[in-house]
Amino acid sequence: MKAYVKAKFPNITWAPIGYGQSVVATSLTQAEAMIHANPNLKAILPIDGAAVVGTAEAVSDLGDSGKISVFGIGDPQPNQQYFANGSLQALELWNEIGEGEMIDCVSALAVANKIKAGSTFSCAHGPSGSLVSGPAKWTVATSTSGVTGANKNTIIFSKPLEFTKANYKQYDF
Repeated sequence: MKAYVKAKFPNITWAPIGYGQSVVATSLTQAEAMIHANPNLKAILPIDGAAVVGTAEAVSDLGDSGKISVFGIGDPQPNQQYFANGSLQALELWNEIGEGEMIDCVSALAVANKIKAGSTFSCAHGPSGSLVSGPAKWTVATSTSGVTGANKNTIIFSKPLEFTKANYKQYDF
């Protein structure tokens, strides 16, 4: 992540990384301390679902909704109040339906010996209304990428599901 951010956003200054220990109360306390210690803080990217809840609560409690952006990984349901009050901008999760469809496609190609490092392939997306998103073609990595972390023979699947203030009510999990 650091390599990607450094390449794409060279003027970013990093605050502490890795806080919260996956506990809401700890994340809340540590996020509040981070906000007080960094008055110019623009965004916090919590490490997991529990840290998102604690961080969004801290931003809300301190009256910093809209001033400090919170983005993370997690489910929309436990975060509904933070989307509603503007303390949380976005959550992302891997698309499990899409992953299953991709595994099915890659398995068929592997059995037919039609997929290897460096090859590019297509898979039909799921039925109409499927949650699958991503490119029309995928490429199997030929070497390790310092930006994505992908190793040789890795396929970067697709875009994750993104939950925002505009769509979080569509998901009940």
